[in-house]
Amino acid sequence: LRDSLPRPSTTVSGEVVVPKEVIRQEIGAFSTDTSTDNYTLAGVDTAKTDIGLILPDQIIEGRYLQNSGEVVATRAFAQKKNYSLNGTVKIGDTDYTLVGIVDPKLYTMTADMYVSLADAQQLSGKDGKINVLLVKATRADTITQAGENVAALFTGAKVTDASDTASQVTGSL
Repeated sequence: LRDSLPRPSTTVSGEVVVPKEVIRQEIGAFSTDTSTDNYTLAGVDTAKTDIGLILPDQIIEGRYLQNSGEVVATRAFAQKKNYSLNGTVKIGDTDYTLVGIVDPKLYTMTADMYVSLADAQQLSGKDGKINVLLVKATRADTITQAGENVAALFTGAKVTDASDTASQVTGSL
């Protein structure tokens, strides 16, 4: 082995030819099996039929929520997604049955789809929790007092009433 190595005082020279080549690979947009879908979802206390984000008399096709696993959608959202009554709507990893199309009247708090409050709590992992409480006053002159009473019960809660909503409206009516 020692005899095959050049001596330190010996100069070794040579020429190595490397072909000039450019390797280029273009990678276009790649696809995955991941998809996203943006929508708003609200839970409804179906035991209350006279106050809520949606009410039974606002259903314009189909019916109101009755059972777990059911969903109601606004007409615009159902049309956009090509949903049909009694069809399947996937929310998270759960399949729901579309039982109704709604025209909600509480315009300051609308969603694309509505499920029972219990289903919404389960989907969000917030069992027993709510983030909106609707209160109905029996007389117009008690609205301010009702709002103050609610604020006193729920520390840190943002309480809005009809006058707040009216002040948010801009433009011509």
